[in-house]
Amino acid sequence: MKASITFKEIEKIVKCTAEKVVTIKETTEQNSMVVIYPVEVKIPLLGMKTVNVEALVTIGSIKGLNLSVSYSLIGLGQKMVASMLTTFLGGYIERTGLLSWGEDHNHVILHLDKIALEADFENIYEIAEVARINTITVKGDEVIVDADIFYKQSE
Repeated sequence: MKASITFKEIEKIVKCTAEKVVTIKETTEQNSMVVIYPVEVKIPLLGMKTVNVEALVTIGSIKGLNLSVSYSLIGLGQKMVASMLTTFLGGYIERTGLLSWGEDHNHVILHLDKIALEADFENIYEIAEVARINTITVKGDEVIVDADIFYKQSE
């Protein structure tokens, strides 16, 4: 079974569940997308400014309900923003348990079951008993999920 969700739909879900505005764009990089997130930063002598943080997000492998994702920041001045992002993610990871650090500094593991529960998708474990996600890929402006569904034999 294959299911897809467009970038626009993901943006709406993030806005409704996390009350954050993100923009997702296509890229030529394989299995990747560009995620843009506005951040308020204090710049000496200039005060508070909104800076768009752009990250190339690459979908990796999935094991059970844990999705491997790596990211790299795009653009000038991103090193400063990267340190703020790492600090923010570190606190967020500890508080929520929705993701964990991967092997490298730019690698995280998304715990899809915990994210689903946070989004009030309460039957995630029942779904996991009858379906297994094989791959999650990015093609054009969509994220495509390929899964197997297990049918119970009637006795």
